[in-house]
Amino acid sequence: MKISEQMEVGRCGEYFSVFTLISQGFAAYLTDQGLVYDLVVDVDGVLLKGQVKTTLGASNYGKSKNVCRFGTRRAKKTLRCALIDECDFYAFVSINDKEVAFILTKDLESSKNKGKIKQTLDFSVDDAHLKMKKLSDFSSFSKMIEGIE
Repeated sequence: MKISEQMEVGRCGEYFSVFTLISQGFAAYLTDQGLVYDLVVDVDGVLLKGQVKTTLGASNYGKSKNVCRFGTRRAKKTLRCALIDECDFYAFVSINDKEVAFILTKDLESSKNKGKIKQTLDFSVDDAHLKMKKLSDFSSFSKMIEGIE
């Protein structure tokens, strides 16, 4: 996929995430390019920063069959791992499935690299719905924000 196509897929995921948050009753906004987070959500006067990762849909990756795979590295050229304190949550979007899963950043911390986010996350697909692999019980933003301190 060309870089311009990747950017369009990413932009689609950002808009879908904001749409989902607004439809749940939250005030959500996209941010400018170049920031370490893609969107901001106002929750009772507290601004939460979110990073959006998007894929077109499920694929097979070696032994991992029929999964949506997301990479969390900040910049592909520098291969820099995302840091745990750069944002409050991640939104993982599958365009073809029209699904989004919100997960607290603290629940994505790498067990090998403390203070950094896991570099790759796989979501198994069942009947065209994303199912998280024991990463978190959060599937809607309303439930997720209860875990933010």
